[in-house]
Amino acid sequence: MSRRPFVRAGWGWLIVTAVAIGVGWFFAQPEVRRREIRHLATSLAERGARVELTEVLSDLWTLYVVAAEAPVARDVVVGPERLVVAGEPRPDGFLHGPVQLLRNPGYLIGYSDGLRSPVWAAYRAGGAERQRPGPRPERFAVDSRTMARVQPADYARSGYDRGHLAPNLALALWHGAEAQRQSFLMSNVVPQRPTLNAGLWRRMEERMARNYPARFEEVWIICGPVHAAPPARLRPGGVAIPDSFFLIVLDETDGRWRAQAFLVPQDADGAETWERFRTSIDAIERRVGFDFLAGLPDAVEGPLEAAVAGRPW
Repeated sequence: MSRRPFVRAGWGWLIVTAVAIGVGWFFAQPEVRRREIRHLATSLAERGARVELTEVLSDLWTLYVVAAEAPVARDVVVGPERLVVAGEPRPDGFLHGPVQLLRNPGYLIGYSDGLRSPVWAAYRAGGAERQRPGPRPERFAVDSRTMARVQPADYARSGYDRGHLAPNLALALWHGAEAQRQSFLMSNVVPQRPTLNAGLWRRMEERMARNYPARFEEVWIICGPVHAAPPARLRPGGVAIPDSFFLIVLDETDGRWRAQAFLVPQDADGAETWERFRTSIDAIERRVGFDFLAGLPDAVEGPLEAAVAGRPW
């Protein structure tokens, strides 16, 4: 007599038992956690989100098992109206002169007229109804709020792209057409080698714009250039050329905070993975002369800034 029917029956009971345990665990969770789990589950079927089943399973493990040890701060104000959480970056040893805060639809910029360049950008991806991106603007525009008044032509024949800090795609999806248009201000642009701009950096921008909001509801990003002292320039007295770029991603789930940080060299060839460039926020602060996450309690800020993420999300 064949044992296969019994084997199939055994697997059937195992699956039914696992489903029953999962359903029971789900309904035992507080409402805020059930909402997060529903969001993760529906993200699999969301068009354009580019979320895989392995990512959802990994997220469930990370958010509800590993993150049980994550730093907790429930009094920090979060929400879809905020472009930056945990405080705007503060100069702390920054070597290149005053920094001007520029507020734009969908993003903030810290700008240095001495470098003729933005030194950081902060924006939120997710946390709102996703919009349909409009046509990509065809031209960059001078930002009259800056003394530098950098022109698009300043990059001509330089060998560098006009690289966005706050990216066109994320602003179009989550902040609308006007934010997308204003992402083409020259105050949001840095010299970036074409292989990086069209390769590794672009892939991460797309991931943060589509994949992360589908999985985590909303994330906050701070990114910017890293300059030598003195920096190289596109031409004498012109726009400063970064040596590398930093990227910090911050996520909050029911008061639990986590961060990942990357430091990517200008000459990255585009074939590398983001895992290779993981670093700590502390290491970035030492390179750029800014204090990040100063709005978090010290007991939360310290561990977040000292840690290197175990893997890219």
